[in-house]
Amino acid sequence: MTQTRVHPRLSAGGLEKIKAEFDGQISAGLHPASALAVYVDGKLAVDLVGGVMGRSPDSPVAHDSLFRVFSCGKPLAAACLWVLKERGKVGWDDPVIKHWPGFRSHGKDRVTVRHVLTHQAGLPTTPRELQGNRAMSDWSRVVAAMENARLEYEPGSRIQYHPATFGWLVAELVTCISGRPFTEFFRDNVAAPLGLHDTRYVLPAPLNGRVVKLKAMPGMEPPDVPDRWNDERSYSVSVPGGSCISTARDTARFHAALVGGGRMDGVAWLKPETVAEVTALAVEGVDQVNGSYQRRTLGMAMPASEPDRTGAGPQSKVFSHGGLATSITWGDPALGVACSSLTAGMQPSETDRDRHFRISTAVRKALS
Repeated sequence: MTQTRVHPRLSAGGLEKIKAEFDGQISAGLHPASALAVYVDGKLAVDLVGGVMGRSPDSPVAHDSLFRVFSCGKPLAAACLWVLKERGKVGWDDPVIKHWPGFRSHGKDRVTVRHVLTHQAGLPTTPRELQGNRAMSDWSRVVAAMENARLEYEPGSRIQYHPATFGWLVAELVTCISGRPFTEFFRDNVAAPLGLHDTRYVLPAPLNGRVVKLKAMPGMEPPDVPDRWNDERSYSVSVPGGSCISTARDTARFHAALVGGGRMDGVAWLKPETVAEVTALAVEGVDQVNGSYQRRTLGMAMPASEPDRTGAGPQSKVFSHGGLATSITWGDPALGVACSSLTAGMQPSETDRDRHFRISTAVRKALS
C-alpha cells in the first residue's frame, strides 16, 4: 500500500524506483513485511507498507501496524537526556554518580554521561542476573544489577557497543534526574511534542495484535532468534536499548525533527545548537568486539564504511541507528531528508546491510 504527498524535490520516476525496490524485496522473499517512510524538508513524502502481519490467518500490514525496531529506539531514549541537558539538569561530563549515587561501586565513579551515550562506559555485557524477560521486567532488579556490575574496561578507553546496558543506564539516569519513570518522561517530553503517537518501550496489551511478527530468514543464526521477541509477554518488558515498538512514520519523523534543527510542524522541540551538539561526531575508533570502525554521536551512529546502510559516505554528517537484523533509520541534514526502513525479516548482517543500502540509495537518487 502506498500513501504519498506531492513534494517538488521528489520526482515521479524516482518515487516509482523507490516503490519498485520496496515491492521487489518483498516479492523476492527477502522479508515477509516492511514499512518505509521518508520525510523531505520536514514533510512526509513517502509512506509505504507491504507484506503480511505473520499471524494466523495472515492479514496485510497496515499503515498503523507496529514493528519491533530494536536498537533504532536507542536515539529516542537518548533524546530524553538531550532534553534534560538543554534544561540545564545534566552535563555530558557529569559523573553518573552525581545523579545516581548508588552506581558508585566497583570503580564506576569514573563513568560519565558522555561515556554512556557513546558506548564507552565499560559495561557492555548484560549482567547474568538479568537474563530472560522475567528478570528484566523488574526495574528494581535492573537497577540493582547495574549498580553491582563491574567494569570490563576503563571508561572512555575504547568503544564497545552496549546492546542492552546502554538503555538501562540511560533510562535510570533519566529517572534519577527527572524524578519520573523513564517511560513517562519519554512520553511527555519526546513522543508527545513530536507527535510520535505509536512509539513505546512498553506496549499496552490491547495493542498486541497490531505488532508484526518477526521471521528468521535464510542464514540467520540462531534460527529461533525471533521466538523470544514474538512472545507477547515480552511486549510489556522495558529494555530501552532494544524493546522499542514503533512505526516507520514515527521513527522517520523523529529524525526529521533533528534534520530540521529541532523543529517539527513549525514548533520548536530542541534548540538548533542542542541538535548540532548531539548529532555531531563525538568519538570514533575500532569496536573491540567486532573489529568494525565506529563513528558515534551522543546517542547515534554515523557512517564509517562503505557500503553503509544509509547509502552515505564514511565522512558524511548523516546520523542513524540500526535495529537488530531488521531495520535502519537515518537523517541527512545536508539533503534535508529523514528515512526509516523497518522490516520483519531477521537477516544475517551482510544481507541486512545490502537490502537497506538499496532502499536508502533509491531514496537518495529520487530527490532532485
